[in-house]
Amino acid sequence: MILDGDGQLSRLADAIAQGRTLADVVTQIASLEPLRVAAVDRGQAVTYQALCTAMASRAQELAAAGFTGADFVGISVSDELPNLVTTLALIQIGCAHICLPSFEPAEWRQSTATRLGLHAVIVDKPALALPPFPCWHLTDGWSARPAQPRIAPRVAVAPATVVFTSSGTTGKPKLIPIPQATLLASAAQYRDWPETMACFASNEHNGPRRQQLRVLARAGCVVMSNTREGCPAYRLAERHGVTDMLMTAFIAQSVLSEVEHAGIPGLALDGVRLWLTGSRIGQSLRERVTQRLSPLLSVVYGSIECLPLSRAEPRDLHKHPDTIGYPMPRVQVELVDARHQPVAPGVVGRLRAKSPGCFPGYLDDEPANQRCFHEGWYYPGDSARWGEDGMLIFHGRSDDMMILNSINIFPGEIEAAVETYPGVRECSVFPSRSGLHGEIPILAVVRDAGLDTQALLAFCRARLGNKAPRKVFEVETLPRNPSGKVLKAALLEMFDKRGQA
Repeated sequence: MILDGDGQLSRLADAIAQGRTLADVVTQIASLEPLRVAAVDRGQAVTYQALCTAMASRAQELAAAGFTGADFVGISVSDELPNLVTTLALIQIGCAHICLPSFEPAEWRQSTATRLGLHAVIVDKPALALPPFPCWHLTDGWSARPAQPRIAPRVAVAPATVVFTSSGTTGKPKLIPIPQATLLASAAQYRDWPETMACFASNEHNGPRRQQLRVLARAGCVVMSNTREGCPAYRLAERHGVTDMLMTAFIAQSVLSEVEHAGIPGLALDGVRLWLTGSRIGQSLRERVTQRLSPLLSVVYGSIECLPLSRAEPRDLHKHPDTIGYPMPRVQVELVDARHQPVAPGVVGRLRAKSPGCFPGYLDDEPANQRCFHEGWYYPGDSARWGEDGMLIFHGRSDDMMILNSINIFPGEIEAAVETYPGVRECSVFPSRSGLHGEIPILAVVRDAGLDTQALLAFCRARLGNKAPRKVFEVETLPRNPSGKVLKAALLEMFDKRGQA
């Protein structure tokens, strides 16, 4: 095999040094191993040669239609393989671009396109057009030609930049530019990269989208989510040689239910490495995953803005169930106080990082840049402490810290304790605000039958003292966003409504 692990890393280092793009890297892979499988789309293998040919053909179509490296383009393409081909073609041309997911409301896509001043939007369905923006259909070409001459986009980015989005506190999405060098650098941070990775959501979603691009940079194969239609996860691995699966907590729960409903004995995904990411992964869920799916479980910590920052292997999770592992190679991590000074080992501090895979700053959002950057450090908004052996112990979002009668309470500390209690399947802690006491910690629990909630509260008081939750709120499931993060505001709303009922 020409493209072994060390060869991949050397090739990526050369590409970054020479200012090449992911499209260049894919072309090089196709020239070295043309029959290597790059993707599995609806169960059909797509080789690097076929992917490279499709990319070049699409790039020629776009160039002939007038797209240039000076353009900033939106993509609303719901079909996964055409989405990937179009993304690579735009990178090859040099167009900066952003995915405007087809599942988002038209108002959201329209406002984001207007905010950036996009030159055009590429779609695969006429209904996804966003007048008055010029629209280019994958099969029908222009439905509205761009006005000449073109004006510069409202927000300037480097050529071939891929822009991602995340939720913002002001109600508008944060815009996260990932230049090509940053994208390739983040892919180079792993030595043991997936050979064949399955994602369980389409590449219109941020996480799978960035992960697919990074897997291709390492000459891997991406199994698209459409391949899972009618094919349960435990069959997916057998049929397509899946070596790795990317999962959020929500997806892990779904796969576990699938396996338990089918009555699959033993380990349903034995030998498959599972990458859990996107939100805090509770101890109970991790234990169920390792007992029923695969013991090869890695927890990866990072964000779309800065991937990856740390990684916990099975042996690390065995030592401390709430660890996010050790910092990745070439990643600097510090834990600091409100004055940006490092805290002592064992003290909870704000996490900050420097990394080759970190984005340069938000677009069109100076207040967010001022909050999240300080003297070259990126602050993802999380709290952690250093364990005795140098591992990072996660304590949740800095913004989630509660103050009850002048006591600082981190939800992660409560959740880590509760997850050790028998009968607790999942839990999350959220604040109920009191004018007298401040923020009162409430424990939301997904429980097994027979769990005694009063005994659970007594356990918490014995373990946590004044930091213990004051009430237990039973729910059937924890509400989560598409990334798998628990929606604490939704829990509070449910709690308030139930109290009024």
